[in-house]
Amino acid sequence: MAKPLSRQEIEVALLQSNYFPRIAKSADELPPCFTSKDLTPAIARRVAGSGNVRPKGYDSVAIFATRFDLVPRRFDLPHPHAYSSLAIFLADHWAQFEQVHQNKKSKLRPRRHRDGRLFSMKSSNKDRLSKTFGTRFVVKADVTAFYASLYTHALSWALVGRSHSKANTGPQLWFNKVDKLYRNAHRAETMGVAIGPGTSAIAGEVLLQQVDLELVNYDYERFIDDFILHTDDRATAEAFLLDLTKSLSKFNLAINPRKTTITELPVSSKPVWIRTLQTAVKAASPSKLSDALDLLDLAVDLTRDQPDASSLKWALVTIERSISFKDKKVARGLADVLANLSFHRPVATPYLVRLLLVHSKTLGRKFEDRINALIRHHAKYGRSDAVSWLLYLCVKINLPIADLTADAVVSGRDCLAIVLLQETNSSYAQTRSIDFANSLVASSSDLYDLDEYWLLLYQLQRAGKLTPAYPSTEGTFGILIAAGVNFLDFSRPAKKVARMYSRGGSNPYNNFG
Repeated sequence: MAKPLSRQEIEVALLQSNYFPRIAKSADELPPCFTSKDLTPAIARRVAGSGNVRPKGYDSVAIFATRFDLVPRRFDLPHPHAYSSLAIFLADHWAQFEQVHQNKKSKLRPRRHRDGRLFSMKSSNKDRLSKTFGTRFVVKADVTAFYASLYTHALSWALVGRSHSKANTGPQLWFNKVDKLYRNAHRAETMGVAIGPGTSAIAGEVLLQQVDLELVNYDYERFIDDFILHTDDRATAEAFLLDLTKSLSKFNLAINPRKTTITELPVSSKPVWIRTLQTAVKAASPSKLSDALDLLDLAVDLTRDQPDASSLKWALVTIERSISFKDKKVARGLADVLANLSFHRPVATPYLVRLLLVHSKTLGRKFEDRINALIRHHAKYGRSDAVSWLLYLCVKINLPIADLTADAVVSGRDCLAIVLLQETNSSYAQTRSIDFANSLVASSSDLYDLDEYWLLLYQLQRAGKLTPAYPSTEGTFGILIAAGVNFLDFSRPAKKVARMYSRGGSNPYNNFG
């Protein structure tokens, strides 16, 4: 049995490592400059205990990441008052949640990770399904819009039972406070929780653990809201889906019919696209530029044939781990290809940025223009991740920002991107970000409008470039500023990514870009 997690471990991880959306194995959903390492438990407790809690709750900064198939995924960065209050409460009452740490059905339950995270895909695929001998069918199912559909009242049902929860509605009861605090971080709404923070991963595990307990007679595994069952007869497969549907419906959740299948075995342990790429790697060396470029071409072709497969990311990870960034000739050839790929597939952007960080002085004026063009292109489509990575590069290597580029970023109205404009060497870009913040404050009809840009407003107020945007009753920013909290740190290195899948294995869930 896993060693229990302590209250201190929970609060430190939630506040300082799993506030910004970073659950992917590589943790590169956003550039490393975005950090909450300064938000210590002591500071968060002061924030949680300050001021009047809004009866209508708080809103979040919206962050849009781009999957390998160009489908945008929304993440949320909750207001620090709401998030601090929730994280501290979960840590203080962890004894009531500890069971999710022990749930062996789940492959992404809270764990200790060396990088400080409580939730990370680093360990999600180590325990591959092995009890497949003698089975004839595999069932795969997932929940429709899981986090967006999560009914916060259902959390108290999962924690103490539906009948007990409905019979005990006192607001001071701990399980009702859980419901309230999750709603408080999401506009006081009962439907949906913020997507991305570690607190929401805990909510998901709390609820789905009750489903696991109801389906105890089935030997399946779950990765967040994806269920995989191997069975020796179709009747059991169909019974599992029926029972899963019934159990989910008790918490107002439903199976996604488009992603639910019963497949007769045998099936390959790895998809065709992985085997194809692995064969190419064995036949050539991704450490050689020409072979690396051939591998990328193959991945592009595979992506065209199967858009929902992560072929391109697999190839990019393999190349980054194999090729020498020290070779200037290699850097020039690879940078040209990655810049073009980044235009069409934003998933290539972090790899381009990490390469250019090493060779910024050798690639010439051409890449200044290309980076600016890429920023304008991705800003047009609201791609928070790609624009943030590119602006992070501009700050790190002091790359000039064209006025047109600053205009495009502000027109895109993406909070994280506008925050980074303030850090560039362009006085015009800095002025544009400040003007945007001032116009936002002047035109806001309610506090939700401000919350959607709280990170921008905070960083500008912290730098003394913006007068307090929130009413005097909102003391959060003052506490954070007095404590020296900075949500940006450009000294944090952009590290090469880890191996995409475990040695000799594949990701059996294959649903994350």
